[in-house]
Amino acid sequence: MSFIILTILWLTLFGIYAIIIKTISAIKKFPSLFGGGARGGYNTYWVDPLSEVPNGMQDQF
Repeated sequence: MSFIILTILWLTLFGIYAIIIKTISAIKKFPSLFGGGARGGYNTYWVDPLSEVPNGMQDQF
């Protein structure tokens, strides 16, 4: 009985460890998919409004 409980516990703990390691390696490999971070930065299409027009963004839509 103890052998079964220890086997289940062993497999569960190694499974959790593997999921954590895979998640960390995916974040390191693809930083842009997970919010950028310090190394990846954010990819954005933001365009700054023109400063010549005083109310240029008042009716933006």
